[in-house]
Amino acid sequence: MGIFRALILAAFILARAAGANAIGDAPELAAPGPAAVGLTEKAIVHRDQVDPMRAVADRHIVTRDRSLRLMVWYPAQPGGQATSYQASLSEPPPLRPKSFKLPSRAVRGAKPDGEHHPVVIVSHGFANDPTMMSWIGENLATKGYVVVAIAHNDPGFTEINKLIEPLLWRPLDIAFVAHEIREGLLGRMADPSRIALIGYSMGGYGVLTAAGARLDPAEPSFGALPSHWLDRYEPGGSEQGALSAGDVKAIIAIAPAGKTPFSTWGKDGLAGVRVPLLIIAGDADRTVGFKPGPADIFAEALNASRTLLVFKEGGHSIGVDPVPAEMRDSLWDQDWFEDPVWRKDRVTATSLHFITAFLDLHLKGDASREAYFQVSNPESDKSPWSDSETRYDAVSQGGPNTAWKGFVRNHQVGLVLRHLDPEQ
Repeated sequence: MGIFRALILAAFILARAAGANAIGDAPELAAPGPAAVGLTEKAIVHRDQVDPMRAVADRHIVTRDRSLRLMVWYPAQPGGQATSYQASLSEPPPLRPKSFKLPSRAVRGAKPDGEHHPVVIVSHGFANDPTMMSWIGENLATKGYVVVAIAHNDPGFTEINKLIEPLLWRPLDIAFVAHEIREGLLGRMADPSRIALIGYSMGGYGVLTAAGARLDPAEPSFGALPSHWLDRYEPGGSEQGALSAGDVKAIIAIAPAGKTPFSTWGKDGLAGVRVPLLIIAGDADRTVGFKPGPADIFAEALNASRTLLVFKEGGHSIGVDPVPAEMRDSLWDQDWFEDPVWRKDRVTATSLHFITAFLDLHLKGDASREAYFQVSNPESDKSPWSDSETRYDAVSQGGPNTAWKGFVRNHQVGLVLRHLDPEQ
C-alpha cells in the first residue's frame, strides 16, 4: 500500500473511532430512547354506535355496541422477556387470512416507570392490525410516551362494499379512546392533558377527522346512507361532539386517505383542523395518491401550522413494520409491508426522526426540536454539506446553507420537507 493511501486509511479509521451521533445512516432522532418498553392490552366497549351497513340496508339509523381492543406501549422498568407479536392479514379470495409474527422489544405486563407521560393514539390502515404499527409504539415508548394503538375491526381488504364502516367508525373510535383516556383509562402513567394522534392510510383520514376536519354528507362516499345521517354529530344533534377527539396537541398523518381514492370532507372540510399537523407521504403512492391526495390535504388545512415530509418515488407501504418472514412468499403479502423503491429501515428511521422532533416540540415543549424543521433547502438533495465537517459519518448540525440537521453525510437524499403557517 502506498504512503498516501495508508494515510487516508488511517485518517478514516480515526474518524470512525471518533464515533457518530446516529446509528448507521439513520438520522439522529430515530434511535430508541433510554426507557425499557412495557406492553399491555385493554378492551373497551363503545355503546349504541351507528351500524352503517344496517343503515344502508334498512334506510334508517340502527345502533349496536362496538368492542375495541387496545395495544398500549409504555415506558417501563427494565427486566423481563419480550415476546413476538402475532397477527393476520386478508388474502385474495378464496384464500384464508395469512398469519405472521413480528419481533418485539416490549415486555408484556412490565412495571411502569412511575412517571406521568404524554399520550399518542395510533390508528392503523384499512384491514391492518395494530401490531403493524409497533415500529412507532415501541420507539416512542422508549422516549417517554404512552402509545395506544386501536384495533378497529375493519372488514376484509377485499370487502370494498363495506368501506362505509371505517369511514364512520374511524373518527368515532379515535374520539372515544381519547375520551376514555381523559376519564382515567391509563391511570397514573398517562397525562391526559397532552394527547397527540397518529394515523396511517385510513387511520390518517380518521385522525384528521377526529381533529376537526368536517365530513360532507354530499360527498359520493356517503351517498348510500340515509339522508341527513351525519346530522346526529352536528351541533344540536343527539351525538354532538362524538366525532371530535377534543383538545389534542398535534396530529401526524402518514399516507393519509380522505381525498383519494374516496373523498370525504368536501371543499372546505379540512379548514376545521387547527392544531399542528405533520403529513408523511410518498409521491408515487398508488393507493391514496399524492396530488390529488396528501399534497391537497397539506394545501387545504388552511388553519393549521403544517409540515409535509415527502419520500420521492415512495409508495403507500411506508407506514408499517418491515415484512415478516411469513409474508415473503407472494407479492400480495409482501406489498402490505414493503416499498418497491425505499429500504424499509431507511423509511422508518427517517419518519421516526421527524415524528420524534414533532412530538417533543408540541407535547413536551422542547423548543430545541424546531431546528430539525428549519432546513436550508426544502429538497434534501440540494442541501449543501459544511466543508468544516470532515468525518466520514458526520452528522449535520443544521443551520443556514447546510444539510438538514441530524442527517448523516451523503444520506440526506430523496426527501422534500415543506412548511406552511396558518392561512397560507
